[in-house]
This record gives sequence, structure tokens and C-alpha cells, in this order.
Amino acid sequence: MSTNQCVLAVDDEKLVLDFIERYLVRNGFEVRTALTAREAIETLEDFKPDIMLLDISMPETDGYELARILREDDRYKHIPIAFLSGHDIRWDAGESFDAGGEVYMRKPFSGEALINTVRAVIALEATGENTEK
Repeated sequence: MSTNQCVLAVDDEKLVLDFIERYLVRNGFEVRTALTAREAIETLEDFKPDIMLLDISMPETDGYELARILREDDRYKHIPIAFLSGHDIRWDAGESFDAGGEVYMRKPFSGEALINTVRAVIALEATGENTEK
């Protein structure tokens, strides 16, 4: 079992997942990716991430609905969520927090911004300061 911090990234765009995985792995994270909400839920059966990165716009089940499903499940409700989107931040950011997200990142983002955000959210969660869920 790895002692690396673990990330589950969910996005229906393979290129985005490849970018996320490349930067996170290069910085010492263990990463799993999923192209759909269903695949993400299946991945969670045997992978316990320290944070989940969820794309908002996905076919079938979007990131908001996936977050709501996960927040209702005792096994996953404690895992912090960062939403990723290329949409208008004025609407998406508020909806992201309502759905249970800790942070909103607007696409495109740099690898450095990704790493810094993931580390900050995991560190905040480790301090126990984010205990609303």
C-alpha cells in the first residue's frame, strides 16, 4: 500500500485527465482517473482518495450530481471535492459549494495551480478544520 496522497480525477475529456495525472504523479501523488460518474463510483470500491477532482459538465451524471451522491454515502462523504469547470465562475462556483465542494478551479489551469490547490485542500482536511460534512 502506497503512503502517497491519493487523488481520484473524474472528467469526460481524456486529455484533461492525462494532464492532471501527469502533474500529480510527477509530484508524488497516487492517481486514478475515471471518464464517467459510474466509473468513479466503481473505482471508489477499492481506492480511497484523499481528494476527488470532479468535472462539472459530463454526460449522463454531471459532477454536481456525483458529488451529491457521494455526500449521501457514509463511505465517501468525508472526502474533499474540488470541482473543475470551463464555465462561468459566477454561477458554477456557488453551485459547486452547494453540491458539497471545497474548491472550484476554472479550466484551463496550470499544473502548478493544480498541485497547490490539491495540497492545500488535503492539508486543510488534515487539520480537521473542514468538519461540516
